[in-house]
Amino acid sequence: MAKFTFSAPFLSDKDSKKWMVRYKIQYDGMKPEYRKEFGKRYNLSINDSSLNNKERLENAEVLVATILSELQRGIDPENSIEGYQELKRLQLEAEKKYTLQFNFDFYFQKLGYDKPSEKQKDSARNIKMFFQNQFIPYFNNLKIDDVRELNKQVLRDYLDFQYNSGDWVASSVNVRKGWISAFFGKLVEFDVLAINPIASIKNYKSSGVKVIRFQTFSENEVETIFKYCKDNGLIRLELFLKIIYYAYIRKSEIRRLTFEHIDLSNSRFKISEDISKKGEVGKIYSVLMHPELIDALKRYIKHYNLNADDHNKVLMSLTKRNSPLAVNFIQGDFDKMLVGVKIANPKMFQKKGQTIYSFKHSGVQHRYDRLKSEIGGAKALDFIRSQCRHKSQSTTEIYLQNIGCDISPDDTTNYFL
Repeated sequence: MAKFTFSAPFLSDKDSKKWMVRYKIQYDGMKPEYRKEFGKRYNLSINDSSLNNKERLENAEVLVATILSELQRGIDPENSIEGYQELKRLQLEAEKKYTLQFNFDFYFQKLGYDKPSEKQKDSARNIKMFFQNQFIPYFNNLKIDDVRELNKQVLRDYLDFQYNSGDWVASSVNVRKGWISAFFGKLVEFDVLAINPIASIKNYKSSGVKVIRFQTFSENEVETIFKYCKDNGLIRLELFLKIIYYAYIRKSEIRRLTFEHIDLSNSRFKISEDISKKGEVGKIYSVLMHPELIDALKRYIKHYNLNADDHNKVLMSLTKRNSPLAVNFIQGDFDKMLVGVKIANPKMFQKKGQTIYSFKHSGVQHRYDRLKSEIGGAKALDFIRSQCRHKSQSTTEIYLQNIGCDISPDDTTNYFL
């Protein structure tokens, strides 16, 4: 292979209508050649009238990088058979650098959260779980995977959706808005983006009305909803609600359940940290299944002809691509169901603030009250702590009190005789 020297390619005549990439190449013992490249050889246009300036500049940057890569590897661009393949590789790399996951990984690493200190571990885990399990999946379901598409209105719609659905109170919205703003701030700092699109969105304010975060359904209301779902063929919604009611698994976690997380032979879920909101790294949480839940799960598998031995199969999936259920899909089914069940039962469902998540609070309340009378408060509390995957007993006690459970001791011994 003949040897040559070269000068780095650069974009010329950027201010004129016709752009080109220029570079110099000189073979040993030969005169230098001053070349122009318009992109045709690479099937890449930098002068097409349909392109705006931003698109032209992006194409030009890729073209410059492709030519430079060839020259650095001793390949004459005019004699190269690799140019088109190299171009495609660089285009893929260019697209990748704007994906949500790529930029979150970049942000996480810049914070040092990929190797957190002891003090950083809780923050690192919470932020990672939020972006991986809620933020990124939400926008991927909307076919958005480019940070440049996350403008102010799109982000406001996301925050409004979470707030108006009852999932987040104002303080929760503001905490997560802060996380999102820090993420975009880091991308601005490193010139990935020009502006922080969420920075000008004001914090959410409480309405002044006390929000009942832990509203519940009565046992009769729960049974009425389950019967309505079964009678009306809402098998997916029935299973979704029964997983929450009997196993206390969060909505975001249910969406990502695969058959790897389901152990039907031992009647339990195996919740790993990759789908858990606050799971510890490397820990598998065992969550028992109620017989009613097992029945619904088996009917669901049979109805959709699912292969329970395929561990990669997503349980709640509508697509052949095996993608998790869209964030707002079940919410829409739930809202329609609740309207129908209220019409059919006008004297029921009078409480305000009953949401999908109320099924978890209801399931815990009903199970604890029943177990306390049967096996005692201490054992009942320990079961709820395990099923809810709480780290401490005090967390479970506070939660039980918030949903209206009586956790006072059931020991009637008179210690003052």
